[in-house]
Amino acid sequence: MTINIEPVSCFNGPAVKLEGVNAQVELGVGLKVVVVLKNAANEPVSANLLASLTPEQYEAWTGDDAYVLQSVATNLGLYPL
Repeated sequence: MTINIEPVSCFNGPAVKLEGVNAQVELGVGLKVVVVLKNAANEPVSANLLASLTPEQYEAWTGDDAYVLQSVATNLGLYPL
């Protein structure tokens, strides 16, 4: 799953997308997700990043992948579109 984000400068060029690469759910505890920033050509412009939902975000999560990526983007200081 991929979401669009406001452009952000990266070493390999501007990133405009956040893609979830892998996720690990520990039921009742939390969710960790590996994400990567991508450019408009869908090429990676960052290394893989490990992020997680806050306890409040995890509690509100209903299984929606877009919610996870939007929450992770916000937690990383990015702005989902």
